[in-house]
Amino acid sequence: MAIDYQRDEYKAALPKWQLVNDMASEENLASHLIELNPHDTSKENEARNEAYAERASFFGATEFTLKGLNGVAFEDDPSISLPSGLDYLLKNANGQGLDLYQQMQNTTANVLKNARSGLFVTYPPTEGDTSRADQENNRSVATIHVIDATRIINWGYTSFGAEVKLSLLVFTDTMETFEDYEVEEVEIIRELALVDGLYVDRKWYKPAKSSTWEILEASEPLQGNGQRWNSIPFTFVGSEDNSDRIVTPPLFSLAKMNRDHWRTSADHRESLWFAGQVQPWASNVDESTLEQWAKAGIYVGSRQMLCLPEGGQFGFAQADPNTANRDELDRLENSMAKIGARFIEPGSANKTAQQDAGERKVQHSILSLISVNVEDAYQQACEWAGIYMNVDGDIDVTLARDFMQPELSDAARNYILGLHDRGLIGDEDMLPILKRDKLVDAEKTEDEYVEEVRERSGNVDGMTDGDDA
Repeated sequence: MAIDYQRDEYKAALPKWQLVNDMASEENLASHLIELNPHDTSKENEARNEAYAERASFFGATEFTLKGLNGVAFEDDPSISLPSGLDYLLKNANGQGLDLYQQMQNTTANVLKNARSGLFVTYPPTEGDTSRADQENNRSVATIHVIDATRIINWGYTSFGAEVKLSLLVFTDTMETFEDYEVEEVEIIRELALVDGLYVDRKWYKPAKSSTWEILEASEPLQGNGQRWNSIPFTFVGSEDNSDRIVTPPLFSLAKMNRDHWRTSADHRESLWFAGQVQPWASNVDESTLEQWAKAGIYVGSRQMLCLPEGGQFGFAQADPNTANRDELDRLENSMAKIGARFIEPGSANKTAQQDAGERKVQHSILSLISVNVEDAYQQACEWAGIYMNVDGDIDVTLARDFMQPELSDAARNYILGLHDRGLIGDEDMLPILKRDKLVDAEKTEDEYVEEVRERSGNVDGMTDGDDA
């Protein structure tokens, strides 16, 4: 088995990923249209297919939904607490200037499109000890990289006693080469593996005019304490969980309808074009009259009068308008709107953030499950970065959860305010509701809230701790 072996699950999922990615990025759209008269290889049919694609109008429902959902998830900034020595990640997470917030948004978008992504934490190879100055100047720091699902072609797990670990991950990559001012991207394959229980990182390439993959370079990454890794610092990020399981992409149904809308649009515009072309006709016209018309240079639509023989007729034929395609376009647009709305409606699955059984359970939508999975993955990635950098300290990555809560109606909000005014609920219970509805600053403490309201002679003398209801 060669290093470029692709798992069956990957090959089965790839067409779905490509469809969603094409619809979301508005790329390769012509490849998703039905070819007209495929048996006809003439230049005329080729031109007709080009015009067929050119007339079609793309409706970017998948892209709009993707951006909208990502905007909902990151309407409020994540809360990220990193110890000194890792705070550089906030401004430069991948070593190329992408900050951690933006990278988390990209990861969320990847999971929405493919139901799968990956985070890989790496550290540049060094000889000898790395100085603190090199780390502080960002010359030698751990970085977090997002690996798109379409690039991960192979993976495997091995049991080590009672523990099952990721022991193989293979993904495609590129490497830039420079020669005579020309930049060329060379395809490589990256292999992360556990060999005799220890982590090895290999890069494979194909030499020029060769069909065989060879190892370009191999390294044995070290932790910050100088010890070898006994695990691969990589985690999957999924739409349902962070395992290697491949499921249907959340945006797949929407993307299929988006493709159908694109095809129907092409048919609709084709129909409009044909229906809009009038066909002149004449009857009871002799050959000599036709010759006179030809010499006079009569044009359809000209104001020059036509000389018709006795009993002759001249007119235009035009196709009746066809509303079937237009009706189908409207139906698809309504269906796509309904599918998009489902992503932020409460679902039936329950999950606790950070896998803490003591945390309050909430009803999760597809988007909220993805947000929690992204949060868990970045918590783990930042901890691995800390191991690389030999940095101790608390790490906390928390995404905003306000969108997970059903919106309060005015009546419900007024009812709760009334309970507070009557002293039936206290400030400790009331403040989170006010914060969620953005009536009070989310960073404000209970003591600050009470003090400010009392300064304005407001009523905050409801129940206090220890009072009976």
